[in-house]
Amino acid sequence: MKILHINKYDTLGGAARATYNIHKGLRRKGVDSKILVSRKDTTDPNVVLERYSESRYYRILRGKISKLPFLFYKHRLQFLSKSFAYLPNPNLIGTVRKMNPDIVHLHSITGGFLSTKDISQLSDYKIVWTLHDMWPFTGLCHYAMNCNKFEKNCGKCPQLKSDNPNDISSIQFKIKLKSYSNLDINIVAISKWLEEKAKSSNLFGKFPIRTIPNSLDITKFKPTSSKSNLFKRYNIPKNIPIILTGGRLSDPLKGKLFIEEIVKVSYKINKNYCLVNFGDAKIQSRHEYAKIINIGYIRDFNDLIDLLIYSDITLFPSIQEGFGRLIFESMASGTPVVAFNTTGPKGIIKHKKDGYLAKLLDLNDLVNGINWVLEKTQEEYHFISEEAKSNVKRFDNDVITNQYIKLYKEIIE
Repeated sequence: MKILHINKYDTLGGAARATYNIHKGLRRKGVDSKILVSRKDTTDPNVVLERYSESRYYRILRGKISKLPFLFYKHRLQFLSKSFAYLPNPNLIGTVRKMNPDIVHLHSITGGFLSTKDISQLSDYKIVWTLHDMWPFTGLCHYAMNCNKFEKNCGKCPQLKSDNPNDISSIQFKIKLKSYSNLDINIVAISKWLEEKAKSSNLFGKFPIRTIPNSLDITKFKPTSSKSNLFKRYNIPKNIPIILTGGRLSDPLKGKLFIEEIVKVSYKINKNYCLVNFGDAKIQSRHEYAKIINIGYIRDFNDLIDLLIYSDITLFPSIQEGFGRLIFESMASGTPVVAFNTTGPKGIIKHKKDGYLAKLLDLNDLVNGINWVLEKTQEEYHFISEEAKSNVKRFDNDVITNQYIKLYKEIIE
């Protein structure tokens, strides 16, 4: 059984890490799995760099050219992710044909990597498409927010601030409709929420859809350095609770605004605390009861594991999320998560058992969640921590890999 995954990256970002985990799990079980990428960061010989992507400048240029059509929409919502995949990549399709897999497994393909029309050329193959967000079944947005036009036809896109029924969201929607029409696709959503959205869509409603969540290697979530050494390295105080947050907070959907508002109302939190933020955006708010540490990108995954293990709470105020990888990484570390009761997170956290699900967009309830954790005795906190670890065993690599192998066999047979 030969499986070819197509994803823009091998390890950069949540979708890439999820793809690579599936790939590694398959190879451990003897499946001939390979990943075709536009950028390769691992030394894995089974990760194949698409030929023209060997040039970093070519890859960057394609990414920039793919964004040019958005310049015609000067009032568009620039902070929300949108992709117009119109640049053909015949070399990639040629590479797929040379590799001749039994199944082509699509993941995240935007950013100038694979065009919507290119997908139609995969009609000779059985296709599995794992949805890491909503883009495959919308006109161009990665998260539709309150818009449900994807259920029929896109156009007059609210994220473009467009009044044109034939704008680029409509154009790409129609191209997708035509491209998908002759394909044999099995859809995998990473959460029940995404599954429900995909089933309601015009583009994917006719295809078989199931949920297989992201996976993680639970055995990795053990300390790799001492708490004192880690805290010294990042200048984190030892004697107050640590609230960890972060990721791609430059995206407003990830909830940076709520994190900054929580800092402003720190007097409502029952203990002084230290907020440790990592990733691509800084938390600018300040309050006398809160120490704020912005540590930027974490290059070493072991450092992230240690930070998760030694923190008291992980704060994850994302507004719309396909899954929420940081959530189950935190829970695997035994650290409870406070998040909004929405989309992906509500399928992972068990409210007031292993974490806290706050009412959507309710700042006061986020604060309630933080206090709910901080008020626990050591014994109560230990119980919550063990519940979190137990909960995420259902996402273990072996469990999820077996679900994919079962799907592949069903498709081939």
